[in-house]
Amino acid sequence: MKVVDSIRSLRGLIGERRRIVVIGAQNSGKTVFLTSLINHLTYHDPKKCPLNEWKIGKNPSAKDTSDRSLSQFPYQKYRKQINNGEWPAKTCDTSICKLNLSLSKDGATQRNVCLELMDLPGERVADIAMYGRSYDEWCEEFDRTFGDVEGFVSEGYKKYCQEIKEFPDKRFRRSSANAKEIVSAYKRFMAGELALGEASGHFVTPSTLIIDREGKKLGTDLSFDDWCKTLEDVPCGLSSQCEFAPLPLEFLARNKKIKKSLKKPMTNIGKKSLLRLPNGSNRHIKRTT
Repeated sequence: MKVVDSIRSLRGLIGERRRIVVIGAQNSGKTVFLTSLINHLTYHDPKKCPLNEWKIGKNPSAKDTSDRSLSQFPYQKYRKQINNGEWPAKTCDTSICKLNLSLSKDGATQRNVCLELMDLPGERVADIAMYGRSYDEWCEEFDRTFGDVEGFVSEGYKKYCQEIKEFPDKRFRRSSANAKEIVSAYKRFMAGELALGEASGHFVTPSTLIIDREGKKLGTDLSFDDWCKTLEDVPCGLSSQCEFAPLPLEFLARNKKIKKSLKKPMTNIGKKSLLRLPNGSNRHIKRTT
């Protein structure tokens, strides 16, 4: 989506307050895009980015957001770096920039628009599928991603399903032990995806497997065996006591105790501790190209 298209889309936001989250895979240019968008809004040139009959008043005010749990998007710092031919540093946490825009038409102020623009680490994007969904819904979404994509089934996902299928029924009924076994099997599955390269890493979830809660990446360009060793001590969730993994669809109704132990920590992953998105965001995200 081009910056000029983003600015033109403001016509639909007139008189409203909106929080807009810029999402995309890691290293896709979200931070640079957002910096450019804020720059165009701050120094709006109607000849370059027309808003039909609307004009943005000079010096839009950028104020601290009332959400103190979010850091401020360092627009000025990034703008200076880009002007100096430098790329901004990797995004490690969700940040926000609040802009109050005065829109005028025929020389008089007509509308005030409040925009809250959010940036988040690309590694967290796959976690959005959990946000606002039940455990069953998330497992269904996960199965659509890996289980059958235009007739293609991930080899790693097939092995993961087969490993769970081979758990003896007697062991499968021991919920606490087998929840751990399922998480261990899932980590091996994710290790295989990560070993395939960066593109496959876009689908790794929960994101704590590749980036910790402080935003530090846990590894790059590792072999399958090295990823397996790395993930052994990495929580598949918010902590080692709150680990979870998706169950293949054919096993969802097989053991309610296991599902219960896995689904509770999953419902906490999308809260302020990681994504910090407004409630129900996953149902309102508009994907653009």
